[in-house]
Amino acid sequence: MGKLRASSLSLIVIAALLLALAATFGFGIANSQSPGGIYDTDGDGLIEIEFLEQLNAVRYDLDGNGIADDADTAEYETAFPVVGSQEVCGDGCRGYELTRSLDFRESGSYSGGEIRIAWTANRGWQPLGSGDGIRRYYGGDGFDAVFEGNGYTISNLYIYRVSDQSSVGLFEGIGRSGSVSGLGIIDADVSGQNEVGVLAGVNGGAVADSYATGSVSGDSYVGGLVGVNAGEVSRVTDDRYAEISGSYAEVSVQGNGELGGLVGENEGAISSSYATGDVSATGSGSSAAHDGAGGLVGSNGGAITNSYATGDVFSNAERRVGGLAGGNGGTITASFATGTVAVDIVGQGRYWDLYAGGLTARNRGVIIASYATGAVKVSVTGDAQGAFVAGGLAGGNGGNVIASYATGDILVDVPDGVEHLYVGGLIGFNDDDGVVLFCFWDVQTSGQTIGIGEGGLAGVQGMSTADLQMPTGYTGIYGNWNADLDNADGDDNPTTGRDDFWDFGTVSQYPALRAEIDGDGVATWEEFGPQDRPLPALPTATPTPQSAAEVTPTLGPMRTIPPTATPAGFISLSGGGEHACGLLYDSTITCWGENGQGQASPPSGKFTALVSGNSYTCGLRTDGVVVCWGSISGVFSGPQ
Repeated sequence: MGKLRASSLSLIVIAALLLALAATFGFGIANSQSPGGIYDTDGDGLIEIEFLEQLNAVRYDLDGNGIADDADTAEYETAFPVVGSQEVCGDGCRGYELTRSLDFRESGSYSGGEIRIAWTANRGWQPLGSGDGIRRYYGGDGFDAVFEGNGYTISNLYIYRVSDQSSVGLFEGIGRSGSVSGLGIIDADVSGQNEVGVLAGVNGGAVADSYATGSVSGDSYVGGLVGVNAGEVSRVTDDRYAEISGSYAEVSVQGNGELGGLVGENEGAISSSYATGDVSATGSGSSAAHDGAGGLVGSNGGAITNSYATGDVFSNAERRVGGLAGGNGGTITASFATGTVAVDIVGQGRYWDLYAGGLTARNRGVIIASYATGAVKVSVTGDAQGAFVAGGLAGGNGGNVIASYATGDILVDVPDGVEHLYVGGLIGFNDDDGVVLFCFWDVQTSGQTIGIGEGGLAGVQGMSTADLQMPTGYTGIYGNWNADLDNADGDDNPTTGRDDFWDFGTVSQYPALRAEIDGDGVATWEEFGPQDRPLPALPTATPTPQSAAEVTPTLGPMRTIPPTATPAGFISLSGGGEHACGLLYDSTITCWGENGQGQASPPSGKFTALVSGNSYTCGLRTDGVVVCWGSISGVFSGPQ
């Protein structure tokens, strides 16, 4: 788990007693560090954060060396007091780390024992940074050090800076030398102008194994985790620029332009990440004409790999609306989208150039081994004129689409007399330079008999559901799907370095994407999100009893798999914060969802009832004993 501040349990108990005394008698405790004020007790070069005041003090030390950058060092010195000639960091610190979870609405998260109203109301938290904003391409004054969450969380982050600030999030920006990993931000409520995300307004460095839940809103470049994932203009020479990996967002996203469930605008790399929140483009602000609203990213000019989106995407103004990406000018590889894409426009005499697609609205880059299953719905009323383009995979294509498919229903309702209407089961409009190879659409589920509404049909086949599900390997219609599609070996030979992205399942299942995300060295489809086939039920496991101090926090997109059916069936269900458990007719319990604290790993035995909390579940055994697992664990005697 996260590193304990001392090896002795007595020190932890003393610290807890001191906090209780502070809350009772109203005096503050600056810290519970060892005498001398050395704040890197484990010697890993990371300054340890125990209270929110210390998190706030990071803004004065953006390079993480333990020396305040700002001329006014009083607040930093209050958060990290030292004695005599001693220093905050003993020798060569490089950043910060959490030693426990923090909550803006809990007094115990503050060193003084009192909640700071300035951080929970009105304008809320001031994003960590210089205060000058970062803007789209990172240029400095961001966090340029290491921030390690150690699997802990920050809860109830509140920011409301809609009138005067861009680059908004827990961090204004993460610099090219900066990184954030192992951090969860729970129940956030973040609002700003442009470049808005729960974690950071702009990321120019590395984000790994981190996540966010809650809501975020802004004008443009708004994402559930990060507003803009991009580095400096010279980024092409930097091997480690703007990366997001193993991360996710369960965040509702609202705004006007360049909106994404995970990232608003991506010019970097996103891998093994996902978004589940709905994205809504209202078109009411200054960016109403901006392109891009997508389930994962608003627009992509970088690389997206092994990632997916499940949230619905709605717009009443956006010109580019897609299930995964609003617009794609980069590469999308081995990724998918399942959410509904819906556009509802009232004409009012405007000329529209509208694209909607199950995966992306407009592709000018490369799409390889990807698919979309969500419905695409376009409704236009009034006297609107222009081009209206809709496709199951892509609305329009001027790039390359290879070894991909779409199954979503396509419904288009436009006024009579619209001159330019292009609808296809796979692609609505294929430009002269658009290339489509080894691609398919389901003519039954899509309701479309034409694969490409306008443009060449080469490389596109309409198939029945049975025909798409029939092959169980790289044979038949999928015979070319294991060629070296991405040319990762650089030899331009499709017969060498063959790709293996797919699992074909049974003769009654669509192809599903395989990925190696959980670190066991084996790529499977089960670990790669909610794909278009039922997941197997998990066996009930008996967890090893753990105390709260022994539980190891885990982050990232890996979760236990929800059961789809069991012979016994369910008697009752109980839902927690991000997990659920069900009591079966055979009196056993099965759980699924977030399992970072063991809350989705029930014990064996027979039960008569269960109840779930935020990160735990308790069950009443048939012998009258209560058993709990998760953040609260143990065996308790029943009612007396």
